[in-house]
Amino acid sequence: MRREIRDAADRLFMQRGISAVALKDVAAEVGISKAAIYHYFDAKDDLVRFVFGDRAEQSAVPFQEIADSGDDPETKLRRFTALRISQPNNPPTLSVSDLRSPRGLLPRPATLA
Repeated sequence: MRREIRDAADRLFMQRGISAVALKDVAAEVGISKAAIYHYFDAKDDLVRFVFGDRAEQSAVPFQEIADSGDDPETKLRRFTALRISQPNNPPTLSVSDLRSPRGLLPRPATLA
């Protein structure tokens, strides 16, 4: 049943966005009561983590390997870009803000005065 709930939640999250989906919507999609969902998940946050947690971890691995490589920043950026382009249907796992993080590749942009 957890898989059925996960699959229904995944579909609804992709169609409407996470914030627009309530547990009652997921329950209706599966054909069970909202109370039944609480048998499997303590809260919506738990369901979201279940839906996206493994996917995010697995899709981030190749990006992390590039980040941890000894390549120069330009090579890392080229490799990141090539990897992202090769996975157009996957949800984004890396953003410009990630690249600008303290461990990232790009310098923070200058602020406009």
